[in-house]
Amino acid sequence: MSYNDKLKHLEFIQNIIDRHNRNSFQIKFGTITIISALLAIYADKGDERYIFMCTIPLLGGCIMDSIYLMYEKCYRDLYEDVRSGKVLNYNLSIDSYKKNHTIIGSLISSSIKWMYILLLFLLLILWA
Repeated sequence: MSYNDKLKHLEFIQNIIDRHNRNSFQIKFGTITIISALLAIYADKGDERYIFMCTIPLLGGCIMDSIYLMYEKCYRDLYEDVRSGKVLNYNLSIDSYKKNHTIIGSLISSSIKWMYILLLFLLLILWA
């Protein structure tokens, strides 16, 4: 693989990593927006069911965010292998990297864990 081909391959992978990162941010933003809207309705009506309804976007956002982070980590590993010369063709498959990264592992990473724990803690305070 020539130097220009390698740079183009790295650029493709970097674009995928950037897209996963943007999607993860949008999931966090969307989750907070939906929870904020439900809490505004709760503040207006005083019905505690809206607090419980907040757990649905909280759980969904947490799972989707973990999936995107897992894939992002796999593509980072692929990027490193292409950069170091271990992968020589235009391979964008991450199947061999999935065994190193799991959704549970991503779920307990600090970028996800603390945000969703903080939101859950806020909901528990409001419920109490």
